[in-house]
Parts: sequence; C-alpha cells; structure tokens
Amino acid sequence: MSFSSAVKDELFLLDTKKKCCMLAELAGIASFTLKITDTGGRFIVDSDRTGKRVSFLCKKVFGLKDGLLSPANTGRGGKCFSLYYEEKDADIILKGLKKTNSALKADFEISSEILKESCCVKSFVKGAFLGGGLMLEPEKTYHLEFVAKRAQAVEDLSSVLDFFDESPKIIKRQKYYVLYFKSFESIETVLNIIGAHKSLMEFMNIKIEKEEKNQINRMTNCEVANMQKTNDAASESIRDIEIIMTTIGLDAIDDQLQEMALLRLANPDESLAKLAVLSGLSRSGVNHRLKKISDIARELR
Repeated sequence: MSFSSAVKDELFLLDTKKKCCMLAELAGIASFTLKITDTGGRFIVDSDRTGKRVSFLCKKVFGLKDGLLSPANTGRGGKCFSLYYEEKDADIILKGLKKTNSALKADFEISSEILKESCCVKSFVKGAFLGGGLMLEPEKTYHLEFVAKRAQAVEDLSSVLDFFDESPKIIKRQKYYVLYFKSFESIETVLNIIGAHKSLMEFMNIKIEKEEKNQINRMTNCEVANMQKTNDAASESIRDIEIIMTTIGLDAIDDQLQEMALLRLANPDESLAKLAVLSGLSRSGVNHRLKKISDIARELR
C-alpha cells in the first residue's frame, strides 16, 4: 500500500460527529471532485471508499439518498469512481456549499460561512486531501500535492492554508491545477491538520531513518576519502624515495631521513599516525621528515 493510500485509510476511520464539520469535509471533497452538468452532479473520486464517504456525508448533511456509485475510466491516474446525483439533489448539494445560492455553475466557490470554526477548517483540508490529495513515498522524496481540474479549488484551499501560515506553490500541469508542498515541515503541518496522526508518526520515523542513513553515508564517504588521501600521500612518498634510491642512493641523505624512508617502504599503506607510533616520533615529526625527503626528490627530478 502506498503512503498516500495509508493516509486516506486513516482518515476514513476518523469519527466526525459535528454536522458543521461534515459539511466542511464534504465541501473539501466537492471542491476537488464535483463536476456539475445540466443533468446533475458527479463526484469523480479515486476509490469506492471515497465515494461511499461522500454518499454518507450527503445523507447526514442534506438528507439525500445514496448517489449512484460506479467505476469510471476518467480522471487522473486512470480508473476511478463516479458518484452521480440527479439535478434536484445536485442543486441541493451545490447550494449548500457554494458562495451564493444562484443557479448551478461548474466553477463554484466554497462559501466562507462553512469555514468559520477552526474544526471546520481542518475538516475542509481533510476533505480536500480525500478528494484531490496525493503524497509521494517519503522514503524517496518529500512531496504532497492537491490536484484539481478547477483553478478555484486550489485557490480556495490556498486561502484556507493561510490560516495555518502555510504558503504552498500552485502550478498548472497540463489540464490540472496543482497545489503542492516539498518541505518536511509543511507536509508535517498538513498531516497534523487533517488528523492523520498515525501517518504523521510514520512520516517522522521515516525522516529519522533517512537522516541516520545519510549520516552513515557521509561518515563512510569521509572515511573512504581519508583512506584515499592517505594512500595517495604514501604513494607519493614512496615515489620520492625511489627517485633518491635510483639516483644518489639512500646513503647520501641524513641518517634520520634514511630511517624514515626505510620505515615508509616497509609500511606502504600506513597513515602518518601509525608511522608516528612505529617511529616513536610525533605525527608532525613524521610529516616533517617525509617533507624533507620530498624536497630532495624534487631537486633530483
């Protein structure tokens, strides 16, 4: 199961008792899924559970009978479901949700009266996620988006999210309008708003695991880089010593430098710290003598 589906499954289990919050949740779903035609209204949703949720809310809020729920091959992501209401019922739904009580129209705006209480604002965002929310797998990337065919839907949601000091980005992707977040903190806020606390904890655990893996990778890369640096320095020192050996010979240099050259040749893979232990010198002392050997080799080149 995808993380996005797990979030929605958690939301389906939340118990909403207040009628005002039911209306706000329905408004959020409708904003992203309700399509109005001359013959009625149709909620295009991504699962039958969402369709059943809409039907339940319409029954509780407006006293309507169940709408006609059936599979549909339209909408984003391929196969989805259609919940159909005849014109008179669709008229009741739309008049209960929109800003004015004028005739049915496709590009309706949600009434601010629905969002007076903070609990209703949260329910609206919850409904918006059920209707148009999508979250990518957080193990790969932090990305949460709301997708709608109507610009008004993402504009309404953006205004609502201002209440929580969140400023999402809005783009147009082909024929869809997309409101999205890419920061961990913003996605954390949204999951908390909609009441997906179990998913939020999982999201936070995934972040911790990712940070631990990244830390291990950084440490490993650092160790590898240090090893490579040590090997490169040792190889260069050995080349310097070989130049001295093949030109003037080791006997021609200072006894202390001779000892260091022989110690390096005997321990080609060891670090300066290890050579310091073997020689009884400090690390800086070892480095100083190897530098003198390097200077001699440079003059002989």
